[in-house]
Amino acid sequence: MKRIVICILMMLATTATAWSQKSFTTDGNTYRPIKAVTKNVPQKDNTMSATPYTYEIKGVKYPIHIGKTGSCYIVRTSKRTGKEYRQYLGEEISRDICTKMGREYKAKKSNQ
Repeated sequence: MKRIVICILMMLATTATAWSQKSFTTDGNTYRPIKAVTKNVPQKDNTMSATPYTYEIKGVKYPIHIGKTGSCYIVRTSKRTGKEYRQYLGEEISRDICTKMGREYKAKKSNQ
């Protein structure tokens, strides 16, 4: 019985450690993902929603933009079609930047 309890506690500790880790690192105003992402060419800066922060993917820095709800994204171009698209950076980075800029972040409502 003791071994079962110890095994369960070890699994819970491992899970809690994995949940507490960030998915990005910061270096001044530059955010870098911990996971590898595909490389692309940086896009022109949209001054209406641009922040002073950048997001670096494999050595290429992209300006971070912020939407009405506080969601942060970068603008990238598809290699295949040449069309621009928004790559959203996730809730963790969006909350961090909104806090630093003094804005309110409105989280998505769950479907439950």
